[in-house]
Amino acid sequence: MAIKAHVSFSVPDTGKLSTLLVNHFGRLGYQMVSENIAGGEWIFRRGSKWATLWRFDIRALDTTLRVWATTETGGARRVSCDWEVYTFLWIARAADTLTLEAEGRELESVLRRQ
Repeated sequence: MAIKAHVSFSVPDTGKLSTLLVNHFGRLGYQMVSENIAGGEWIFRRGSKWATLWRFDIRALDTTLRVWATTETGGARRVSCDWEVYTFLWIARAADTLTLEAEGRELESVLRRQ
């Protein structure tokens, strides 16, 4: 079983998107496993499959995060974040999805301040 979450937003293009993405999600415990700047795609991982047996925080679970960025008309960037969290026997709550979405909204805030 898996929990899925999605956040998408439009921000001005500052030219520092890749650096800001890596810094933001790195601070949240994600490790980048793949980066395709030209294609506008980044993949991050965090957590452990074993955490489902002894942790009660969604941020400890095995998580794959895919981030896409495309250019919109007018030069803005559309950023999409998609999470997939391995849950096994873990019982998910609505607050768990909100935790992931908050990480994406925090990224939006960081990108808007640049």
